Amino acid sequence: MSSQEEIVARHKQEKKDLEKRAEKMRSFVPKKDKVGRLRVGEEIDALRKELLERHNEELKEAGIESKIEESAANAENMSLGGNAIYKEKKLSKQQEKRLRKQQVEAEREKQRETQRAGAAPSEGEKETKAMQMLMDSSGL
Repeated sequence: MSSQEEIVARHKQEKKDLEKRAEKMRSFVPKKDKVGRLRVGEEIDALRKELLERHNEELKEAGIESKIEESAANAENMSLGGNAIYKEKKLSKQQEKRLRKQQVEAEREKQRETQRAGAAPSEGEKETKAMQMLMDSSGL
């Protein structure tokens, strides 16, 4: 094996070890402890970033430039897996239902407004206008 192949193989092994360590760290935190899970997720992300930086430095020293971009892409994929679940706030089914209902109602109201804008005055509007004119003429 050449030194480049050894470096790449060692990096793969270190990534696997880091993932095992991350899984072990996550398993020690109870599921209901969101703050603890967030903290562990942040620690894992920091460890991944540190490992990536160290690997990139080693690859630069060894003269392997093409692998650096691949490592950066892999690191982005790795960092999304660890803590992304807790950073996004997931809506409950009831909240999703309310949101859909509000969107449907907003669409209906928008359609009503466009119909009102393009339509002639209704019978009720004509009658109200006529009554208003009568009241104005009589001084009421």
